[in-house]
This record gives sequence, C-alpha cells and structure tokens, in this order.
Amino acid sequence: MSSNSKEDKVFNGGSIVEWAIARDTIELEADRQNCKKHLVCQPEDIVDGVVVEATFVGERICPKGQERAFVEGQIDQQIAAVRAAAQAKRLSIEALVYGNGVANALSRAKDLNAVDDREADDIAKLEQSKFKSTLDAEASGLRFDSELRQFDVDRAKAISILRKFLGPNPKNNIAKELSELRPRAAWRKLADIYASDAATASHLNNTTKLMSEMNFDKKFGDVSEHMGLLDKLNETLIAAGRGKSDAELLNYLITAMERSKDGAMYKNALEILTVLNKSDRSEVLETLRAVELKAKSVAALKGSHTIAGARFGKADVVAGANAASATKAGRNAKTTARRSKHPPGKEMVCVKCCKKGHLGRNCKVSVECSFCQKTNHCDRFCWEKNPSLRPASLKANAAKVESEKTEKDITKVTKK
Repeated sequence: MSSNSKEDKVFNGGSIVEWAIARDTIELEADRQNCKKHLVCQPEDIVDGVVVEATFVGERICPKGQERAFVEGQIDQQIAAVRAAAQAKRLSIEALVYGNGVANALSRAKDLNAVDDREADDIAKLEQSKFKSTLDAEASGLRFDSELRQFDVDRAKAISILRKFLGPNPKNNIAKELSELRPRAAWRKLADIYASDAATASHLNNTTKLMSEMNFDKKFGDVSEHMGLLDKLNETLIAAGRGKSDAELLNYLITAMERSKDGAMYKNALEILTVLNKSDRSEVLETLRAVELKAKSVAALKGSHTIAGARFGKADVVAGANAASATKAGRNAKTTARRSKHPPGKEMVCVKCCKKGHLGRNCKVSVECSFCQKTNHCDRFCWEKNPSLRPASLKANAAKVESEKTEKDITKVTKK
C-alpha cells in the first residue's frame, strides 16, 4: 500500500499481508492524531464477548449556567450545619452545673458568648467564600466541557480514519458499528475477519511461497525494510504455529538478494557469508547492510547499478562483519559530526530556490541564473557573480586553469 495519493492508501480487502500493512498504517495515523485509544481493541476491552468502547471518566458538578445557585445551595447547607452545631453547644453549656454566685454566672455567660462568636465567624467565612466558590465551580465546569468535547473529537477522528482508509469491499462492511459510534467494535470486527482468513491452509501456503520467492527490489527499500516485510509475513505463520526461524528468514533475504537484477554484485559475498555460518540475526543483518553499501559504492564508481561480474572477496565480507560487531558509539559519533555540519532545517540552504531545509540536488524547482545562465543555481549562489562562494579547492583549480590559459595566450601572441 503506497502513500503517493489518497486513493493508494485505501485498503479494499486485499491479501492478509496487505491487511497487515493497512493495519499498521491506520494505527500509526491514529497514534499521530492522538485517538488510538478509541480505535485499537485490546484483549481487556472485550468483556463476555462484547467490545467495551472507550468511555469518558468524569462528571459535571452541576448543569451549565447553574453554578451560582449550586454553590449558594451548598454553602447554605454548611451554614445550617454550623448553626445547628452552635445551638447544640449552647444547650450543653446550659445543662452544666456552674453553681451559685456572680462568678459562676459570668463564667456561663463567657462560654455562651464564645459559642456565639465562633458561630458568627464561621458563617461570615462561608458567606465570603461564595464568590470564589462560584468561580471555581464555573472553571471546573469549563474544564469538564472541554475534556468531554475533546473525547468526542478523538472518537470522531478514529471513525474518520477508518472511513478514510477502508474501501467498499464487503469484508470492510463496518458501517453499522461506525454509525453507532463504536470504532473499537468496528476495528475488532475487521481484525477477526482477516484473522479468520489468515488461518486457512491456502493462505499459509501462499505466504510461505511469497517469502521464498521474494525479490530484492529497490522500490521496497533497503536490507532492513526487506527484513521487516519478511517479519510481517512471518507473523501470520507464527499465529498458525508455522512460524519461520531467524535462520530461515535470513536465508530468504540472502536468496532474494542473489535473485535480484543486481545479484551479480552480491553473489560472491553472499556465498562467503553463508560459509561464515553466522547465527546472530543482528550481526548478519549488519553484514548484509555492509555488502549492500559496498555494492552501491562500486555501482556508483562504474556509473551503473547493474554491473555484471562485480565481485567481493572474503576480506570485504569479514570487514563488514567486523564493522557490524563494533559498538554503536562510533556510528553515533559519525552521525553527530555529520549532522553538526548541516542541522536539519537550519544551515542547509537550497542553491536553487534559496529556501532552508533541503539541498539543491533534492529541489524540484526550475531556475536559471541571470548572471551565468546556468540552471543549477540562482543568482545568490552564483560562483562567477560571487567568487567568494567558490570552495577553496575549486578556487585553486580555477586559478590553475586561468594561469594555463594566460600562458597559451602569451604563446600565441609571441608566435605572431
């Protein structure tokens, strides 16, 4: 499934492999739009055979627009509770035996006044808190409304993604689930349909045949991407208990490289690699990458990607294996050094369109320099117009050519 156009992205009920690719594409898109929880159905989301959709957790404290009345009602209840407690305290004081005399009467009055003062202070504080509590209730309601809207938006995104990527094939008929706003159930239905198909003997045989007959094609990418495709095909076989081992998968990859149109560049190296009998998958893949890079460099020097007879010795393969076994620190250091020269989107400036973020060789803009009439740069980057832009190495060559030209001119004049 290609990503060149919207039509190319639509999955219209193809093979199990195409479904696996479509599934990954859809999941990546859902992850990018932060709505994956509404789409992907995990085992714990199925209860008694029924898919449980993602639900919004939370509750509004009161209906919208009724925050003030809600807060006043809550505070009035608290004030009533304060008054009831104060009255109970007064009754308990009245029931105490203080004895006779002025001193006892004053003590009783003091205790009752303390209860009255405490009651008045508590009620005053509650009355003063009404305004702030109302604002807090309104803010809480707004947060709830915003989160609920986002929840609904995310669910709508999940439904939209499914509708966007699925064609009208009968197997993709999940309209009922989507109309009922049940994207997880729709996703589970799709997965079950294709999982059932994947278990058939004919599909398993076709998958094995596809793996064994795979070609190493540049349009599918490099060694890593071809290995990823084999792993994806192997997922179906693993689910059916017929999965291939790493050694078998690597053998399929090596055979595919030999079978490719550039097989002549790989043949000798791959034969030696087989003799080396490497058992570690990552080491073999790193060695294959080294073989591929070696082939590409040879092809570049010869000016062709299909050079019959370009062969590699054991030293080349062993060197690749040693490079693969080296620590990642060296590779990271090289990457850091390379990126420091051209940080993405900052120092890289296109000499054709003068925009940042890419190089001239990758630019599709047509341009012609008004100074020298060449079509590979704009006026700003013209070396003839701005000699200071010319690299030092080229300046020396240009000076040498100019000197030779001057000597020829002098010779011509002398002969005349």
